[in-house]
Formats: sequence, structure tokens, C-alpha cells
Amino acid sequence: MGLKFDYLVFDISDKTKAYEFTNVIGTWARSNGYKGIIAPGARGQKDYKNIIIFNQSDLDVALEKAILLKIK
Repeated sequence: MGLKFDYLVFDISDKTKAYEFTNVIGTWARSNGYKGIIAPGARGQKDYKNIIIFNQSDLDVALEKAILLKIK
């Protein structure tokens, strides 16, 4: 999509506008056939990823096939 990381993580104090840009990305992705988005973390250390799944049914199918690992 040609987006810069800074577009996704800048801080907006006005909470009514805080998700305006990311909502546009989500709407575009969903309308273009994507089932979700993997996006960089925007808070704290910024060294993590957010996984956004649009439909619960897609997540349910993915979890049925998942191999669960215990994290120590």
C-alpha cells in the first residue's frame, strides 16, 4: 500500500481522530478481499505485531488447524 511506519504510529491526542487513518486502511483491506491485517505495534517498544482478523469465523477456522505450544 506504500504506507510509511510513521503514518501508523503517530500520536493524536484527539481520540475521535486517533483511529481515523487506520480505519481507512482496514476498510480498504476488507473491501479488497483481505481477511485481516498484520500491523506493527504502535505503543511502547514498537517491537511487536498486531494481528487483526475481520471475521470471527475466519479466526475459528485458523485456530482449528493451529498447533498449540506452551510458552515457558
